Amino acid sequence: MKEKITKAYVQNHFLYFKWVYTLIVIFAVMGWSLIFSVTRPQVPEDKKIDVYFCGPTFQYDQDQMQAEAMEAFPDMEEIGFYGIDVDSYEGYQQFSVMLAAHEGDVFIISKSYLSYFVSEWLAVELDGYIQNGLLITQADYSKTTKNRVPDTYSNPDDNDTAPRIYAVECSDLYGMMLGCLYDNRDAVMIVTSYGGNEENAVKMVQWLYDRFYCAEEPDYIDNFDALVKQIQSSGY
Repeated sequence: MKEKITKAYVQNHFLYFKWVYTLIVIFAVMGWSLIFSVTRPQVPEDKKIDVYFCGPTFQYDQDQMQAEAMEAFPDMEEIGFYGIDVDSYEGYQQFSVMLAAHEGDVFIISKSYLSYFVSEWLAVELDGYIQNGLLITQADYSKTTKNRVPDTYSNPDDNDTAPRIYAVECSDLYGMMLGCLYDNRDAVMIVTSYGGNEENAVKMVQWLYDRFYCAEEPDYIDNFDALVKQIQSSGY
C-alpha cells in the first residue's frame, strides 16, 4: 500500500534528501557553465588586449578606464585591466600559471622580473617599434640581453648579444598612484611575445604612458605609502 502524500510527508522527504537535490542543482549549474564556456563565441587573439598590473595594490574605475580604452582602440572587441599581487603566494602562483598558459598581452611589473621575461623569451624587443615611431615616450627604456643560450633551431640573430630594449620604465607615471593605487616607481611595462596581438599591445603601452604620465613626483607619495600599508594590513 502506497503511503499517502501529505504535507508532513513532503517536508520529511525534502528534509532527508535535501543534500541530493543540492548536488543536483550544483552539477546542473556546473554543466551549464561548462556548456556556455565551450559554446560561447571566443574573442580572437588579435581583437583583445589584456593588461595586468602586478603589485600589492590595484584599484580603478573599471567602467571609465575600459570605456576610454575601447574608444582609443575601436577595432578591439575586448580590453581588460586586471591586478595580481605577485608578492603573495596565491598571486605568484596565479602569475606563474598565466605565463605557462600564455595569457596576457601587457604586464606592468617590478623591474626585477624583467630578466626572467627576457631569458625565457617572453618579452618583445621594442627597439623596432621605437625606431618606426609607434612607441614614443619620455621614459627611460630598460635594456638587457638574452642570457639564455639559443638552441639549435633558433634564429641566427638570437646569437647577437647586443643589449635590446624590452621594457618601458614607469618611474614617471605617477598617475597610476592616483588613478589605480598602483606603485609605479620601480615598475616597467612589458609586451609579451606570445600574445598574438603584438602591435596593438605596443600601442596600449603608449596609451597607458600618455594616460598616466606625470613629470614631477607628487606630494602625496608619503601618504600613498601609508595607504598601501593600511590596505595590506587590512587584507584587501
